[in-house]
Amino acid sequence: MPTDMARAARELTKLLADNGLSHLRVTKRGNALTVVSGPHADPDIRLTAQSTDSWHLEVADHRGRWEFTPFEGQLTDLVDAALSIGRLED
Repeated sequence: MPTDMARAARELTKLLADNGLSHLRVTKRGNALTVVSGPHADPDIRLTAQSTDSWHLEVADHRGRWEFTPFEGQLTDLVDAALSIGRLED
């Protein structure tokens, strides 16, 4: 069953707000959700759907290119992981 990306984007937006990060916005493209804090060209993290409830976390480097991380799991877990490595800040 494919992931409902609109529902996942709403869930991620709520998770960010629950962590005091309501200024961040979520965009969706294909099977990925991107969290952006600045201009559209400056993404912070990307969550790629692996299955209906499993995601993979990638982070943007200083050039905006995606770097893989070892983090995989549910959206809640990946928001926590991104916070713990300092990739989501207010």
